[in-house]
Amino acid sequence: MKKFKFKLQVVLDHRKRIENEKKKELGKVNAVLNSEKDKFYAFENVYLATQLELKKKETGILDIAQMLFYQSYLIQLRQIMQHQKKVINEVLKEVEKKRLELVEVSKKRKVLDKLKEKEYSQYTKEMALVEQKFIDEISINKYLRDGNFNLKQLED
Repeated sequence: MKKFKFKLQVVLDHRKRIENEKKKELGKVNAVLNSEKDKFYAFENVYLATQLELKKKETGILDIAQMLFYQSYLIQLRQIMQHQKKVINEVLKEVEKKRLELVEVSKKRKVLDKLKEKEYSQYTKEMALVEQKFIDEISINKYLRDGNFNLKQLED
């Protein structure tokens, strides 16, 4: 029996490689996104801690210089956080772009996978027919060889 060979296997392998590359790219961009979010949360924590510290000092004695320092520091932290939000949004756009690329590449690979499955199914059906014909031929030959065949049976 001949062995099954998918004619487009090279193309399928190439598409699988591209899909794996797209998965890696998406993973890298997701790692960048997580890193940028971590930076934002760190700035947010510093901002909240500074606000809390300022409120504690406001209940006690606080000179104007310290108050101005805290206020300008909080303003800077807000600006940094706003910038960080913009960075996160840009990275989110990149994540979405990479995700869509991966979906597209996966669709192309799946089309070839389905075609391969269909061709393999057809191949197994054909091989089953060939095998059945072979078994039938062996049975007929055995029947004829064993002498169970009588010409008189045909004449009747």
